[in-house]
Amino acid sequence: MNVFENPVYEVNRHFARTTRADGKWNYDLALDAVTKPDDIKINVENNQLKISGKSKLEQKLINGDKMSTNWEWSETIKVPEDVNAETLNASFENNKISLSAAIIEPVSNAVEIPISKK
Repeated sequence: MNVFENPVYEVNRHFARTTRADGKWNYDLALDAVTKPDDIKINVENNQLKISGKSKLEQKLINGDKMSTNWEWSETIKVPEDVNAETLNASFENNKISLSAAIIEPVSNAVEIPISKK
């Protein structure tokens, strides 16, 4: 699945979205289970962004008992070529990871070549 063709999608019971605005690339990952910020790791290498963590989901059963599920997860996406991965920053609030980075403005290498007259 190409996340840039479908900017809103569900992965591993998480909800992810990419957007572009105000010269920034943004990636939001909403987690549907209790996750502590200390249990999340974010790495970028060769324009591959990997977010991994541990989550816990508690459910109350009909009979009043509680059931807990713990699991490890990871998401890997390709950072677009026009995004400066060195400017990535992340925040975590209300069980949502938000990342943003600067979009690199294209630089024109156009050079005018003068014509000599003979």
